Amino acid sequence: MQISEINDTMALVIMGHIFREYRERMGRSQAEICKMIGYKNPNYITMVETGRTKLPINKVLLAAKKYDLGKYGVPFLVKMLYPEVWSIILQILKDNSEDIKSKTLLNYDKDIDEELLMIIRENKLEKFMQS
Repeated sequence: MQISEINDTMALVIMGHIFREYRERMGRSQAEICKMIGYKNPNYITMVETGRTKLPINKVLLAAKKYDLGKYGVPFLVKMLYPEVWSIILQILKDNSEDIKSKTLLNYDKDIDEELLMIIRENKLEKFMQS
């Protein structure tokens, strides 16, 4: 399966598992992450980490930093949780593909897919990629 074949429900579950894995690696509690991202109720983080709710787009940058998702964090979150926004970004880049920066960013999209598939395999999340 390819990243492009992941539906919205699968994306929520996969990203929830990734959020939980990264939070646990850092040794942080849901309450700590909740406070860092600007929420009062840790139950919200539970809902995100179990794939029951989507992280709002205005929290993507902060969450990527606080979960320490690395250089692909923001693109991962946007691509998986907000594919329509990611499509618009890619279209803008394609429309400007004569620009070296746009070409580099278009290649970055492929790198993101490869990195995300690696994380999915490492965390044994392939089962969530099946419809």
